[in-house]
Amino acid sequence: MRVRATVVLVPLCGVVLVTLGWLGGAGSERTARGGSSLVGPIAGVAASVQWVRAHHELRNGRDARGFALAETALALDPGATNGWSLLVDHQLRALGSHLREPDPDRRRAWIESALSTAERGLVAARDPARLAVDTAVGLWILAEADDVPTWPGGRAGLVAEARAWFERARDLGSPAAADFLRLVDEEAVSGAADGVEPHPGPGG
Repeated sequence: MRVRATVVLVPLCGVVLVTLGWLGGAGSERTARGGSSLVGPIAGVAASVQWVRAHHELRNGRDARGFALAETALALDPGATNGWSLLVDHQLRALGSHLREPDPDRRRAWIESALSTAERGLVAARDPARLAVDTAVGLWILAEADDVPTWPGGRAGLVAEARAWFERARDLGSPAAADFLRLVDEEAVSGAADGVEPHPGPGG
């Protein structure tokens, strides 16, 4: 039985290793083109490896390389909700933060890019409701930062954007979205009581 298992597993492991090695050494265009032909568990494993590499590059400030690896991973597994959330979060809370990007206009551009990424993800992700919640939470955290980026309506505008994404998450079936919406509204009421101008609604 052990011999038979070895005969089956060794070729399979070889295929996976060769595939991952090929992905690691190929250019991004060739990787994406070749990776899209992989199916099933092999594609999932290859995508996971690419996400690990992408996260490492993004965390170390090599954004161009990290984004290229992320696109390769998405070509292999377009439904990876965690991957979409990682990209959105990095653009919102890392590149959109004053700690990383001092130019407020560039921070705004990264936030807009994050929202475009989230829109792409809603179409492809296996759990779009969770992606919408993750996007909303990122926006809400950004709105609470000491140095709010240039954005229509300033802090209130970011909170309104976050609220709109929580509403989308609710409409997509997220059980947590209603609780978040209640918290956002309670914070607005509390701010008004303290003399802070309440945020407008999504259409306000």
